[in-house]
Amino acid sequence: MELFDSFTSYWKEKQKTLDKKGVSFIAYKDSFRHGMRGFLTGSYYKRERLIKEGDLVFGYTFKCWSDGSNFSSDYPTWVLFSPYLQVSKNTALFAKISGKLQDFAKQNKDKKYRKLCNLINEPLSECDYFEIPPEFTEGAVVYMSIIYVHVNQFVNFRMGVNPLIISKGISKEVIYLPDSYWLPEFTDLYHKNKLN
Repeated sequence: MELFDSFTSYWKEKQKTLDKKGVSFIAYKDSFRHGMRGFLTGSYYKRERLIKEGDLVFGYTFKCWSDGSNFSSDYPTWVLFSPYLQVSKNTALFAKISGKLQDFAKQNKDKKYRKLCNLINEPLSECDYFEIPPEFTEGAVVYMSIIYVHVNQFVNFRMGVNPLIISKGISKEVIYLPDSYWLPEFTDLYHKNKLN
C-alpha cells in the first residue's frame, strides 16, 4: 500500500527531529507515575534508543483485555507483526492469521502448540517477539507481542492495523506509535475504519 510507504517516510523525518519531550511521551515516561512503570526491566532503559532508531511497521491488533474499567486505564493487546515491510503491509494476511489463531487456540489439544494457545487465551500473558509457526502464516515471518495501550496516547484506539516501532537488535520491546505522530491521511482512514 502506497499509504504505508508514505507513512514510513513521514515517520523517518519526524524521528530525526524528535525532542526530549516527544521521546518521553512516546516512551510513556512523560510523568513521574508513568516513568516508574517497568523501571526494573531491561527494555525500559532501551526504549529511548528504540524510538530514535527503530523501524516503523504495521501490526495487526486482534485481541484486547480489560479488567472491567471500560478501557479508561491502560490495557494489554495482542498484536501480530512482521519486521518485513512487505508482509507488514498485507492486512488481509494478518486478518486471516489472527482468525486462524483464535479459532485454533480455543480447541487445541496438541502439546506442540500449548505455549502459543496459552499466550492467546490467558488474559495476563506476557510475550515479546513470539514467532508464529509457519503453518499459520502461509510461510511468512510473523511474530506476536502483547503490548499495552496507554490511553492518554490515543484519541480512539481501534483493533486491526496499528503502527508500531520495532528493532529486535535494540530491544525485544514493541511499542505503539501514539496517534499524534501519525501521517494525517493514515489518521483519517484509521478513524473511518477503512484500513482493515
